[in-house]
Amino acid sequence: MSGVISVAVTDDQPLLCAALRALIGNTPGFTFVAEAADGAQAVVAARTKWGVAPAPGGGKTVWFENSGYS
Repeated sequence: MSGVISVAVTDDQPLLCAALRALIGNTPGFTFVAEAADGAQAVVAARTKWGVAPAPGGGKTVWFENSGYS
């Protein structure tokens, strides 16, 4: 696998977000790209960075940036 995996975190607990940001930032092959405190902020970040939106129906959603991985 080549390239770097971009990760965005959404949670309303700042301490958890800080811990995940540190973990992701110190893990080879991953980069921290965005943080949101709630779902609405996450949707805005996803639309802005990747031009994607969550699937209808709510629930947990994971976005994957298309970086040419096969």
